[in-house]
Amino acid sequence: MSCPLYKDFTRECVKHYNRILQFSSYDICESDNYDECPLYNIINKKVECCEYTPACNEKMDFGNWDFEYLKYVANNFCFYGRKGDCAIYKLRTEKKAIPRALQPDGRMIEGRVTHGME
Repeated sequence: MSCPLYKDFTRECVKHYNRILQFSSYDICESDNYDECPLYNIINKKVECCEYTPACNEKMDFGNWDFEYLKYVANNFCFYGRKGDCAIYKLRTEKKAIPRALQPDGRMIEGRVTHGME
């Protein structure tokens, strides 16, 4: 079984989160584990997520994140009331400028970001 948002080789989630276009793998979309996808869970309201998630979609460079990093960020900063741990959330609530390279864990990383990066 595949994700209900994956129709005719097109990811419907892209209509909501357009910055994921650069994800090259459709493995999660085509698997029984599609319910592990943060985008599926946000769109289908399966999790409580940060109120800034739509704004982050517009500002963050998701195309430079690998899928495992997206899951890490969602599960450790955006979901389950953990937004207070997010460096971006803290700056937003203080109405301060958010550097494009700022990651939710506070690191400044330009370019490709992968889960487990030191």
